[in-house]
Amino acid sequence: MRQSLFIVILCSFIFFSQPASAEFRKDLALHAGLSLVISTASYHFYRQTLELTPTQSRVAAFFTTLAVGAIKEATDDKFSGSDMAANAGGTALGVAIAFDF
Repeated sequence: MRQSLFIVILCSFIFFSQPASAEFRKDLALHAGLSLVISTASYHFYRQTLELTPTQSRVAAFFTTLAVGAIKEATDDKFSGSDMAANAGGTALGVAIAFDF
């Protein structure tokens, strides 16, 4: 399951990416990377501090991270769907990685 999720996310970045500048790609990578870190850290917070079940922790971490990304995008001058897609991909990958620990 984890491998298939990773493959789907990887393929979505490969197949649905548009030709873009290096700065744009770097921005998307930063969004995905930071979302990955936030979702993994929040999973462990929910799991260890609040003692939620693994499934509850994954769901809470997923929505918490997406909320952080949405708030960040809402405060930008222009909302970016590409940034939110990168946030979602990084979040999903972070929750999948938290599965292993």
